[in-house]
Amino acid sequence: MNQKISTKRIAMAGLLAALTAVGSAIRITVPADLVGTSSIHLGNIFCALSGILMGPGLGGLAAGLGSAIYDMTNPIYISECWITFLMKGAYGLAAGLTWKHLKISAYLRDLIATTAGFTTCSS
Repeated sequence: MNQKISTKRIAMAGLLAALTAVGSAIRITVPADLVGTSSIHLGNIFCALSGILMGPGLGGLAAGLGSAIYDMTNPIYISECWITFLMKGAYGLAAGLTWKHLKISAYLRDLIATTAGFTTCSS
């Protein structure tokens, strides 16, 4: 099966990877009494959006690459960039697969796909 990917789709995947990398740098620190501090970042939103917009293959690749690129720019996380690539790639893959195969209303489909991606990625 020889399937060609258009230049437009490659450019969009690159844009989503870049948005994921930049979104991972924008963090909102949330103090939690039980575990100390935690943070929320926009990178997860772009991981789910990549899978929903690009489908499971390119969306998972864009999510994984963008998150791994962010990890490579931070010395604290550089040794774990390959794990991030796999985990966030699975995030985009799960969101894309779920969105592709559900035949329900658009809002509910987006919500379920995002939740499926998040539960795949969280540990």
